[in-house]
Amino acid sequence: FNAYFKIGNLAFISYSGAYDDKAVQPFLEEACGWLSGQGDVVNAFVIGHWNDGGLGCSNGMDVPSVRSKMESIEGCSAFGNKLKYFMGHTHCNEVTETGIGFMVA
Repeated sequence: FNAYFKIGNLAFISYSGAYDDKAVQPFLEEACGWLSGQGDVVNAFVIGHWNDGGLGCSNGMDVPSVRSKMESIEGCSAFGNKLKYFMGHTHCNEVTETGIGFMVA
């Protein structure tokens, strides 16, 4: 499930970590291109299921890794620490990177 959308001045990009990088990369580039045209966005959130690899998550497709890759994609790179993420899988609620990453499950 890949999607991007905006609510007010917040943007959301969701993807499925069940697919490998080659399958998801074109979508991420498309989503970052869309994001660059949303002039009023103050924060963008990457949303995915897996907080680490394995158990159905393709190698390198956990949310922190994907967010890190997105930092170098045109359209997303300008957001810096305003490109944040939410992830689940492990059943706990915690901040995983101060001001950037959150696990909610």
